[in-house]
Parts: sequence; C-alpha cells; structure tokens
Amino acid sequence: MKRTLHLTVTLLLLLSVITYGQTPVALGDYNPGPEDAFSRFDFTTVELDGGFLLLADDGQTGAELCILRDGSLSLVKDINPGTESSDIGSFTEKDGWVYFTAFDTINGGAIWRTDGTEAGTELVFDPDTTNATRNVDEMILAENGYLYFTYDLELYRTNGSEHERIGGPARFSAPFNYRYDYFTTYEDGVAFLYAESFADSISLFAATDTIRRLAATPEQDGSYTWFGLQNVRDGLIFSLVNSRPGRAQTGIYVYRPAADTLVTVTADDNIFIASWLPMNDSLTIGMVSGDGYYAFTGDDNPTKIYDGSTTALAAGQTITNLSLGDQLIWQVNGGSFQDDLMGITDGTPEGTRIIEELEDPFPSNIIATNRYVFFASGTSNGFQPILYYYDLETGETVEFYEAVERSLNLTSIIFVGVQGDLIYYISNLNPDTGRELYAIDPGLDLSTSTPVVEETLDLLLTPDGATVRDDRDREVRVNFFDLSGRNLGNLTGRTNQLFPYPDYRGVLVALFTVDGRTTARKITVHR
Repeated sequence: MKRTLHLTVTLLLLLSVITYGQTPVALGDYNPGPEDAFSRFDFTTVELDGGFLLLADDGQTGAELCILRDGSLSLVKDINPGTESSDIGSFTEKDGWVYFTAFDTINGGAIWRTDGTEAGTELVFDPDTTNATRNVDEMILAENGYLYFTYDLELYRTNGSEHERIGGPARFSAPFNYRYDYFTTYEDGVAFLYAESFADSISLFAATDTIRRLAATPEQDGSYTWFGLQNVRDGLIFSLVNSRPGRAQTGIYVYRPAADTLVTVTADDNIFIASWLPMNDSLTIGMVSGDGYYAFTGDDNPTKIYDGSTTALAAGQTITNLSLGDQLIWQVNGGSFQDDLMGITDGTPEGTRIIEELEDPFPSNIIATNRYVFFASGTSNGFQPILYYYDLETGETVEFYEAVERSLNLTSIIFVGVQGDLIYYISNLNPDTGRELYAIDPGLDLSTSTPVVEETLDLLLTPDGATVRDDRDREVRVNFFDLSGRNLGNLTGRTNQLFPYPDYRGVLVALFTVDGRTTARKITVHR
C-alpha cells in the first residue's frame, strides 16, 4: 500500500511560527521507525513546478520517485513495484518535464519522464525491449535538445519523441563521491572518453548524430585513470593519472578544436589536478594536493588563485562545491591539523577569498536561492552540526542554527532546497526515526530577494508577453511571481519564443533562466 506523508494541522501551525534560531521541525517519519527514508549514497533532487523530486523509501516500495511540495512528501510513482528500488538517476529538466533513468523488472533499464504526478510519469524509451536485466548508464542534455545516454556500451539519444542508437563503444558513468566524468556537453552534442579493454591509449570522441574520434592520448603503460572531462574556453580539458610514479603520461590534457590537437598543459613540472571544480563553460578550478587551487581556461598558463596546504585526495574524488555561474563556492580542504574553510572565487586571485573558517570539519552539500548560499559543518564523526548562510550581496556569513544532537552517523545534514521562506533538509540526527525530512526558517526573506546569478539577456517585453532574443536556440524557463512571492505560473520554451504573461493585473516578477543562469525583471501587466 502506497503511503503519503502530510503535515498535520498541529505541524502546520508549528511551521507557521518557526522563527530565527528555533529548533527545526520534523516533517514526520516516512519510513516508520529507525530505518532511513533517504540514502546518502544516491541522494539526488531537482526542482519541478514549485516542488522537489526526491527518492524516498517508506519501507514498502524501496527508493522510489517522490515529490516534496508545500511541506508535504508524497509518492509520485512506484516504478519498480514491490520492495526493490528502481535505481532512478540523472534527473534532467527539459521542456517542462523531468527526464530520468530508471529500472524495473518488466522493462529493465529505460528512460522515463514525469510532470510530478502519477498519471504524468511515463516510459519514454526502452533501448532494448528484449532485455529486462541491464540498466541504463548516466544521461546528459545537449545543446541540440537531445538527451544522450549509454546502454550496454552503446550511445543513444532521444528528444522525448524520436529515439536512435548512434553507435559505440561508449559508456557514461560517475561513481559515488568521484567525479570521473567521462562525458560532457560539447558543441551541439556531447564528448566522451573511452578506452577499449587492454588498450594502450585513451580516445576522445564527439557525437551529435554520429560518433567521431577527436584525438587520443599518448600510449600508456601500467594502470591509468582519467577523469574531469569538461568544457573550457579553448576546448575540452581532463586529467589522466598513471599508477607508475614519474610517468610522462600523467598530466592535464586539453583538446583545442581550432588546431585539432590534444596537448598537455601544466603550471610547472609537478602540477597534477586531483579534483576538478567546474565553474562555467569557460573556466574550471583544479585542486593540487598539498599546493593549492588553479584556474584553467585551456591555455598554457593556469593561474594559481589560492595558495595553501590541501588534503591529499584520490584522483577524481569530489570536493564540496557549488557553481553560481560567474562564481564558485567551495570547501577549501585544510591539510593535516588545519581548519577547513569555505571560499568564494570568480576565477582570479583578486576575486578569491575565504568566507568562513568552519568550527568543525565535514561540511554538507551547498545550495543557493536568490542572494543566499546555505551550508553546514560538523555533519560526521560526532560533531554537532552548525548551519550557516552566506549573503552574496553583503559578503556576510551567519551561523543561524547549531544542533543539540551530535552526528553519530555519517552525513547528518543534506540540504534539499527552499520553498517559501523555509529550508528543507534531510537529517539522521534522531536515531529513533533515521534519515528523514526537516524544515527550518533561517529568519530571511527568501521568496522575493534578488536572484544570485545574473546574466545579461536580450529581453523584448511587450503588452502580451516576453521574449528572450538570442541567435542561438536555447531552452528558456520562465517563472512568474507576485510581489509577495506567490507563484503565478511556470513556462518552458525556447529562445525567440513569446512567453505570455499569466492572467494577472499589476506588477509581477519574472525570472528568466537560460543555461542555469537566472535574470529577474519587474513587469507591469495591464489587463
């Protein structure tokens, strides 16, 4: 029997009077007893129509598709009926839908999509109707509007209605806590790295409707790993590490399309990037263990933006970070016996600074809404978690809540998102309920503040609607609000398309989102 978690009248009253510094409110016990409703290993979320899609397990369905909306968590659909999970991944917004990969015992691995309702959750494409045992690898949305994914070492694409197998071999994957990133968007399609079994080099490929080989690394001997494939201003960049010390093949590789060459770039002979922190399509930040952080644009001279000792990481291991488009917030890993810090950078030494010296290590994930960035420290190893916000406008960091309980289990705080003026997060600080949902009011006006990321968009505002003008065909999301923050409607379309205003008279706020960046405009609507 499927369960829906709703706030009781009492809890609604509690939420309505939460004030700065008060104890967070538990939204119930979705998986009754001490068992976890949420996993720290496969946690993923995406915003959809004013809610957040999550994977939650009520003890009867396995981890399945749920939605958090207005303080209520409910099951959207049990895709793999029974107690087994459907292994959902790769949440991707497209044309008003959220697409994702999922597995069930009838279809096997396939592409699904949802509008946040059970009736609107449907199978889109099953790449192999004869096999119900194999799962789909990861998926990515390209500039041309197609979703690219791999299945059984073959590359496929779909736009939601047209599906095709492109060819192979190819595999998109990224293990938990490691940013291997064998794949990325590139030009109108995708790029990916692949090495055949027992191959002596790694090949870089690009694909739109066909696959073409761009380049290959020098021959390798010994065991080697490659990771961090991403866009930079002058092409594509990735790291390669050979297990044999001193091997010349270890390094940072850049593919430069103008010259059609794959070259190595280093700041000196000893630099090697252990972890990448992508900032935007022009610039990425790389961490050198024991040395500091460098900004890369793909040229031959990376810029050192932060000089300091850092924790040694395994090649490809992730660092807590959040890209804001033109800025990056990240955990500055302290070396042995040094404090962990939170930093912000625009990719230059002058624009890099520390925003908080964390009282305890083990930071949470980072989320942002409007002008505020939220993170926590002390989420493991017996520390008491502390919740912070950073104000992008004032540059001030504020500690707004310190938990009474200690983090007796790993990852005791996972931020989900903001609805209204409440922050929602997942926590396992209460051993009697396991990992469940909580809400807290940080004492901020979160619904009407200026968005954190601004991009200069060419907006044409007419009496009937708004158009984002661009010489490129790009997806546009528009959210309309009144001045109190009440949502008036959401639209998804393309650049150079008219987005009509909602049925409303007076001043409204329109948020235009293109390529993950948001611009706000106040518009007076006369009806």
